[in-house]
Amino acid sequence: MPVRCGDGVLAFSGWLDRTPDRHQTDAQCYALALDRHGSATESFVSGAYAAVTAYPDGSMRLARSPWQAPPLHYAFHDGELVVASVLRALFAFGVPRYLDRTRVLNALYLDSAGDPAASWYEGVKSVPLGASLRVGPDGSVAIERQYDPHRSQIDVGMDPAFWVNTARTLIDKHAGLAVERSQHPAISLSAGLDSPIAAEAVLRAKPDQTTLSVISVRPLLSWDQVIEPGKFGDEGCRVEAFCERHGLAPVFTREGGFDLDLQELHRASGITSPFIGNGGMIMAAYRAASRSGADWFFDAVSGNDTISADGQWAYPAMLASGRWRELLAALRQRSDDPRSLARKLASLAIMPNLPTRVRVALQARFSRGAGSVAGRSSMLKPAAIAEFGLATAAGQPRTTTGRREMMELAWAASDSGMADLDLGREQLTGLRRRDLLAYRPLIEFCFSLPDEAFLRDGTDRWLARELARGIMPESQRLETRYGGHNVDWHSYLVSKQEELLETFDGLATHPWLGDWIDVERARGLLRALPPRTPLDPGTAWPLQFGIIGTAAIARFVAQVEGRNAL
Repeated sequence: MPVRCGDGVLAFSGWLDRTPDRHQTDAQCYALALDRHGSATESFVSGAYAAVTAYPDGSMRLARSPWQAPPLHYAFHDGELVVASVLRALFAFGVPRYLDRTRVLNALYLDSAGDPAASWYEGVKSVPLGASLRVGPDGSVAIERQYDPHRSQIDVGMDPAFWVNTARTLIDKHAGLAVERSQHPAISLSAGLDSPIAAEAVLRAKPDQTTLSVISVRPLLSWDQVIEPGKFGDEGCRVEAFCERHGLAPVFTREGGFDLDLQELHRASGITSPFIGNGGMIMAAYRAASRSGADWFFDAVSGNDTISADGQWAYPAMLASGRWRELLAALRQRSDDPRSLARKLASLAIMPNLPTRVRVALQARFSRGAGSVAGRSSMLKPAAIAEFGLATAAGQPRTTTGRREMMELAWAASDSGMADLDLGREQLTGLRRRDLLAYRPLIEFCFSLPDEAFLRDGTDRWLARELARGIMPESQRLETRYGGHNVDWHSYLVSKQEELLETFDGLATHPWLGDWIDVERARGLLRALPPRTPLDPGTAWPLQFGIIGTAAIARFVAQVEGRNAL
């Protein structure tokens, strides 16, 4: 419900990182902060929220919290400003629903980055994460305040024990705040480090009478057991071992993999993604959590950018800063890497420091996994890629040569537009989702830590491994392989082969997608499906990402345009 805020009216969605108070809602608390701090409010409050304040002079203030927040969209229609978290609310108010074809084109090139204020629709804008906008009565839009992740760093000292203890305290604090809002939480659990650390914090925070449902996705039984080097596939045994240790009963689902039945999610969220078709395991976990009777669904998606960062940026940073003895020692001690010292030096320290075009050319000459996912996988015709200038250096894979660049990439990725899909999944399942590691104090603490907190004595992900000490089997804590997502993608693709061929038949007749998409190439790839999961990126990526991504985007376009399903 809207609340008074000074001389204005505030609408609030999401939550503040505070203990729930039956005498004061989050909206009322935010209104008090806005009265006191004005444009600096986002510097003083922490949470995951979107807020709109309307003032008597006809101006509005639109704001979203840093790092994680519900979406917030706006458009001008018939001389009025229309604002909503749910896109379909804009269209219900009368805002025209015309697709922005540039956004569709970028998605077909498997590029989910770009301007965070851009939208899938003409005339619709989005409020960036960590920003507050002031919209004047005349329709002018000005950035009032923008969060800067670099200015949020704090002094953390050089004591490793302090790093571990502080990180654990912050995780426990956020888990406690999350549990206080839930009657029956569920958590998505993998066999890695991050989600078990978060789950253990929830177990310590929750009251004894509160049930915690553990949800985990396993591959199809028809999976051929083929997995990329450095990864493991079925996480079930490791999840079971962790749950047995903590007295939990895991709920497994094998409904993941590809998801081409996207009409409901497209309708609820109002957007798509070049990788939405590969997100079947996400929706499967939501459905399993909903069936368990949960009200909140926790995960630890932000772990890779916080406690579990691998520290790979430290190698090129050591080289560039002249810390060569330190670099050679780290490379020699690097765990589970059988390559020669010279190869490790070239791959991990020298290559990331090279200009993008030089690096990409060398990878194309010497590396099996060369090139970007977009360059290898997109089903766009070469003429369309050239005409619209998509194959630029910006579309090539980026590397991090220091902590600053790692922070910039993490900040950009946090505002990739996926909040609409999260909101859509919540609406379809009745759950509320919370990332237990997307806690602003924890993020800012981790971004302030030195390289040694993540890459130490040749061991990557050092901080997470220390946090996991004693809460999981040592074999899991010291595992250097990563869990593979959608390892059964080939089995799903085989089962959907005929359906996908029909989709591309329909695409050939679409008035503008048909001009962009290389339908014959797609059909040729589908007809020539290999009998087993391919590991070569040149074979696997066009099938795993290009075919599925193109089909998902095409179905979204058809749905928005009111055409027959593709």
